[in-house]
Amino acid sequence: GVVLEEAGGAVLATSGRMDRDETLATFQSVTGWHDMARCIECLETHGWQLDAAVHAAFSHGEHAPAAAQGARMGGGGGRAPAVNHVNHEVPDAGANDGSPGWFHRTTGVPFVRLATLGMHRPEARRPGSESQRFLDTFELEHGPVHPTPQVGTFREAVDFAKREFKFLVVYIHSPYHQDTPEFVTDVVCTEVMKDFVDDTFVFWMGSVLNPEAYNVSALLRASGYPFVAVITTTIDNHTTVCDAHEGLVGREELMNWLLNIVSTML
Repeated sequence: GVVLEEAGGAVLATSGRMDRDETLATFQSVTGWHDMARCIECLETHGWQLDAAVHAAFSHGEHAPAAAQGARMGGGGGRAPAVNHVNHEVPDAGANDGSPGWFHRTTGVPFVRLATLGMHRPEARRPGSESQRFLDTFELEHGPVHPTPQVGTFREAVDFAKREFKFLVVYIHSPYHQDTPEFVTDVVCTEVMKDFVDDTFVFWMGSVLNPEAYNVSALLRASGYPFVAVITTTIDNHTTVCDAHEGLVGREELMNWLLNIVSTML
């Protein structure tokens, strides 16, 4: 793997910016499609332009609800429950040398080394510039009212949260998911959520269509969107994924969930 600082900053849009295996993997992750032939057919139809292919998949309502939307409670479109990643069996990235930068579950079991996160090919631009471009696009589409994000790499956000002795809230934005507009309008882009997160947490967000945020979603095992995770660094210098939430959730419910994590971990 490549360290975060070497990860590419270009949007995953054409085969010229990422190889087709990565494009295919990203397309499957975002849409939830498991039929390889179907995925390839859709990508080929759109000239292997990831953005266009994902847009087409969601526009025609052909994505797989179970994978793309996250598990639902009940049968009538209820909200997705919190997904506790502590119980997930995650293969180790290598032997634990006890050094900082290892992701641990709250059980203390090695999760994955932070330095392994990144694209398989170096790019000229830093992920930090990717973060700024995403923020500019997000505000152009949704306005300036939202929790104040750390503009930089995911690793830089983790380090900043550690220095500030705060929990890090990570939001992975899936622009074409059917639940994203409601979540962004009613939850993320509200003064209440902005003030709440800014006062209590460090915040980082990115689009799953961009290289670093896609890799972060893979690291955190995101399988449904909207996706929110809470991360902290323990006293023994291990970075821990406290919990994660997949699927549409209301503002008060999300705020209560975040407060519960803080009260539980402190």
